[in-house]
Amino acid sequence: YFRDLMTDINGGIRVDVGGEIPRWLISRYKSAAMGWNLGVVLQQPTSYLRAGALIDSKYLAKALVKKGDWEKVKKYAPIAQWKDWGYFTLDVGRQLKNVFLGKEVFVDKTMALISEADNFTWTRLWNAVELETKDRHPSVKHGTEEFYEICAERFSEIIDRTQVVDTVLHRTAIHRSK
Repeated sequence: YFRDLMTDINGGIRVDVGGEIPRWLISRYKSAAMGWNLGVVLQQPTSYLRAGALIDSKYLAKALVKKGDWEKVKKYAPIAQWKDWGYFTLDVGRQLKNVFLGKEVFVDKTMALISEADNFTWTRLWNAVELETKDRHPSVKHGTEEFYEICAERFSEIIDRTQVVDTVLHRTAIHRSK
């Protein structure tokens, strides 16, 4: 189990499917198939409703009307930065060099709808968590690092339990196996 987990964390075993061009084509196909699938895009709004199992609906309702700050969410919640880099599932993640060099124009375009749905939903969830944190921790001043650290911990809990997050550590070995 441990050996398989370490292999999966390190990117799995790459199977040669005939060279560089077929790998490139398959990668683009996977990105397009997922990015242009409206079912995947529509999962985000329903995940906002699922969050109601973990956070009071009064916070969710108030959070919907307030514009979100995606940069703040990414700053305090590492899972948001990971998602912003394009890691939607195990199969469609970017290579690290492309994250830093911004060379995935095709992937960016195919994932645009998913990115927008994520951005809208996740920033509104963050807003709801801020409202909840104000109520639950009145002694902590809004806008401080301590406040945002409390928000980040709660936000990450909600994301882990309600969102589509397919990382090696979010899926069991049986789900990762072929």
